[in-house]
This record gives sequence, C-alpha cells and structure tokens, in this order.
Amino acid sequence: MIMLSGIAPMLLLVSPSTQFPVENFLTDLKLLNGRFSKHDQSRETRRKIDWLEFFQNNPQYTNLYTDVEKMQMPILNLIKKVGKIKRSKMERMIYTHPELMHHILSSDMSTLRSISSQLDRDLEVDASGKEKLENASKKLTTYRGNTRSITMYFRNALEMDRDCAAKTILKAPQILNYSFGKIEATVKYLQSRGFSDDHIAKMIASRPMILGYSIEKKIRPILDHLEVDLGIEFYHKLVARYPQVLTIKVDGLINRSQFLKSNLKVGSAGAKWLDVSYMISGFPPVLWLSEENLSEKVNFLQNQFAFEDYELRDTMVTYPQILGLAIETNLQPKIAFLLTDSTGGGAGLTNDQLKELVMYQPAILGYSLEGRIKPRIQRMRENYISLSYAPPTLLSFTNSKFDQW
Repeated sequence: MIMLSGIAPMLLLVSPSTQFPVENFLTDLKLLNGRFSKHDQSRETRRKIDWLEFFQNNPQYTNLYTDVEKMQMPILNLIKKVGKIKRSKMERMIYTHPELMHHILSSDMSTLRSISSQLDRDLEVDASGKEKLENASKKLTTYRGNTRSITMYFRNALEMDRDCAAKTILKAPQILNYSFGKIEATVKYLQSRGFSDDHIAKMIASRPMILGYSIEKKIRPILDHLEVDLGIEFYHKLVARYPQVLTIKVDGLINRSQFLKSNLKVGSAGAKWLDVSYMISGFPPVLWLSEENLSEKVNFLQNQFAFEDYELRDTMVTYPQILGLAIETNLQPKIAFLLTDSTGGGAGLTNDQLKELVMYQPAILGYSLEGRIKPRIQRMRENYISLSYAPPTLLSFTNSKFDQW
C-alpha cells in the first residue's frame, strides 16, 4: 500500500444516513508518488465545491468517494491511463459528472484511451510516429483532455493539416504540458500584433516552444524592439520567416542591435537605427551569428578592399547577406578569381576595379562561382569582352538576358 503522510485532519460531517469524512478527499491523495500535477488551483478555489451537499444529493457514491484507501488504486490507474490531472480538475470532474466518474473509477478502465492512443487517433501518424508518441506520452505531466484540446486547436483554429500538426507535436511533445489557455492566449496576442493565422501556424510548426514563452517578459519586448526601437515596418514577415528571433533573449537582442550599430560601423548618429533596421530586415541571421563571426568578416572586407567606414557601411546595408558568406570557402575563392589575370583564366580585374564593382553591386560576391561567375566570364573571354568594360550589373542578368546581351 502507498503510504500517506502529512494529511490534513479530516472533518466529520453528519448526514441523516451516515457519518463520513468529506473534507476534500483528494487532498489526502495528493502525495501519491507525486502523480498529481504540481500546478493546481488555490485551496480557496477548491473549497467552492460543497461536498456535503454533493454526498447528500448522491448518497450512492459515498462508499467509494469517502474511503481514501479504496480510492487510491482507481485514481492511480486513471492517471496512468490518461495522464496527470490536477487535483482540482479531478474534483470538478467527479462533482460535475458523478455517474460517469463513478463508472470509470469502478471499472478496469480497459476501454479508456491513453494519451498516446488519443494522439495517434487524432493525428494518424505512421509506425515511427506511434513509437515516438508512446515514448513522449510517458514524460508528459498533463492529461488526455488537455492534449486533445491542443491538438484540435492546431487542426481547427490554426488550420494545420494532420501531417503538420503531427510533426509539430513530435518535434516538441513537451508543448502538450502547456495549458490550453496559455497556448490560446499566446496565439491571440500574436494575432493582435498583426500576424496572420497562416504565419502563426508556420511559426509554431518551426519553433513550437514559443507557445510557452511569457508574453509580457519575452514576446512583447522582442516585437516592440523590432517595431518601435528599430522601426522595422514589416517585422511580422521577418518573424514569421525567422521565428527563431523569438527564441533570442531580450537583453541579447538589444545588445546585438547595439553591436551592429557601433562595432560594425553602421548607423550614423543622424540615421539612428535605420541602417541596423535595413541590415536585420535584409539578413535576420545577423541577430544570432556570433559577434566573433561577424567581426571577422567585417575586418576581412575592410582590409581586402581598403574600405572607408562609410563605404563599408553602405556595402553591408545594401547587401547584409555578405555577412553570411564564409571567408575561406566562399569570399576568398571568388575574389581570387575576379582578380586573376585573364591569361590565367580569371576575370582580370584590378583591386580598384573590383572594389568599385563590389560597392556598386555587393551581391556579386553572393553569386555562385562555379554556377554563374566562371561560366559567364568564360563566354565573355571567348567573345573578347572584358568584365571591366561590361555593364556593372552584367553578372546579375538572368540567363536569357545575358544570352541576348
């Protein structure tokens, strides 16, 4: 038998037919191996249930519901089957549906669906998914009704198809431990900030854990910083495409914006945060790439092209994606080819010509060396055309436009 300790004194109340303890009987069961959810309503809220009146109106349930020892195994079996249930929730279930709950607790519960079987039914996952659901359900601290509410909310309110909902839950099954109210509140807040249901569904599918973030301490400050401090007009699209922005610590996000403004020499005093806004909007990964990584690329570009601060700023604000290019495997091979003399198979540009070209069209360093730059230079060489005399936007032409040229 499971031992109970620290039990509150039982209150003996007398009815015309019997004498029995009715002070919240589930309070006596709360220590059963910690199987009840730790999160619960207050004692004051629980006392709103008038158990004396309940037993007077339902005397047929007295024997089961007032005997702590008799209640132990049925309660434990129910929790094992459908997941952890708040003590207050269990009380409310018994109070509201006494006949149904009496039938369940008095039965062997073989017909009840477990959390994993309920998810399997709602999501129709494959064999691999079933195994993952089974393993995940053992770690959940919620109950089946809550998981179904969340699953159906994904399917109906956010219009996720079964496959998307299944992948979302399998990616982060712990979101099923969140209360349905918390998830709904987070979605409604995002809607109030202008995110479409389609955007929200994609964000959740990509980063399910954002549903557990505090609205006031995390989500709101991040969105406010993007919209108000940085002045990013279409921050909804940015966050929808890169929901990992919401996973950044608030202080970290603010510090990174300051780093971009000062250390990377963008954002003059007159422009305030405008340059930073352009960089983040054009290439959001600057928010989570390491400062060392960013600084290394900035120093490389400045040394390679002898950029003045304003030239470097203009280049990075125009094409911030340049900060995502690896130096050794991307930037250096392209620069080397463009500077190599034409007799050696290169483009034959001088340092000054390449600097001018990069400042005019920084995206040239983002084009594929083998897929675009080399083949076009080769065709130009065959036709005795030098890149230094060609239109500066030539490498950006579509294939059809390049052929016509």
